[in-house]
Amino acid sequence: MALLFLFFGRSAARKALQQAAKGDSPFASLESSNQTAALLRRLGDKEGEAAAMLFGVAEARLEQGNGLEAQGAARRAQELFRQLRHRRGRLAALDTLTRSLGLDTLATLQATEEELNLFESEQDIAGQVSAYQILADAYIARKIYGEARSALRKAVDLLKGTAAAELEGQTLLLLSQVEDFMGGTAAALKSAEKALIAAKSSKAGALVTEARRVVSRLQTKSGHTEQAPNRRDALEALRDLTQATRRRDADEFKAAMARLEDLSGYTDEDVKAALIIEDDEDQVGLVQFLKKHQQTSGGAPISKSRSSGSMVMTGMSHALLYLSFRMGGLGYGPRFRRCYGYRVEGEEAVHGVAYLRLLSSQEEWGRRMETQPPILDSMQHSLNAIELAGMEMGTA
Repeated sequence: MALLFLFFGRSAARKALQQAAKGDSPFASLESSNQTAALLRRLGDKEGEAAAMLFGVAEARLEQGNGLEAQGAARRAQELFRQLRHRRGRLAALDTLTRSLGLDTLATLQATEEELNLFESEQDIAGQVSAYQILADAYIARKIYGEARSALRKAVDLLKGTAAAELEGQTLLLLSQVEDFMGGTAAALKSAEKALIAAKSSKAGALVTEARRVVSRLQTKSGHTEQAPNRRDALEALRDLTQATRRRDADEFKAAMARLEDLSGYTDEDVKAALIIEDDEDQVGLVQFLKKHQQTSGGAPISKSRSSGSMVMTGMSHALLYLSFRMGGLGYGPRFRRCYGYRVEGEEAVHGVAYLRLLSSQEEWGRRMETQPPILDSMQHSLNAIELAGMEMGTA
């Protein structure tokens, strides 16, 4: 490795920067990284030395859990990249430095603000925006969402009127995520819609896809599912899911599930409705098919861009619960029963009463239950009512 940098220092440094951007380290060990940095320092190759210090020494020290040594290497690389006016190198050094500082929020703020001030003095808007993003990431890691939102809003303001549409879209999406974490769904939706406009302007396909998904999710969360950009595609995927379930086609079923996971623009009730096939003559086979795929899909990884569990799996769970109750002849849903908890004055015991209520609008299979009362169902809900009544009495 040392000989490689001795003869190809500059080109190797560039390659190191490219590989680091992909998450790969070109350095085999801490020792070789130190040797490489020392050789390049003697040769006067600042870019190569900085790359060796940052992507070799600093990262190796972080893996060892030695944050103090990692800070020293990152600061040396940062100094060299500053001398070279190397924006990407400076940002990479800042990112490594903030990670090496751990939970030292004050030091992280000072390091980021220092780099921000330098970028500002150089009138480097892209550098300032990227530094604000690093600062926001640091705040998010510490769950200080208000400050993260403030940093991202400053970044968005800097980008107004510039041609950096893709960077603006990325920043707005991150801002939308933070606003959603803080419970501001309306603000998050507004930011996501702006991100979608910027993404379309930049013609960055992957960014457009992600922005559409986020807007669709937030429209659904706001109760406006029909306005979701991905609604039409989601309905088509739901139809495919129904057909795959009807045919018991495992491959088509998995493909439809994966497509839904990537889309958003639907609710768990939509998924439940797609999986409850009333005219399927083999209800037992239907339940077995769904249970099999619930087990195989339950541990599947979910995209990191998804902020909370899988709506598809939630809908499938609800469908299975409904079908299982139906097959067992038990009541499903609050319209089938009424439960009350009560306590007789002077007695310590809490009692529960549950009875089956048959509605004229109920399906035929439900009406037939008058000759087969759902004893187990009533008992379970009576116990729930008793427990609830007991808790209420205890807190009164």
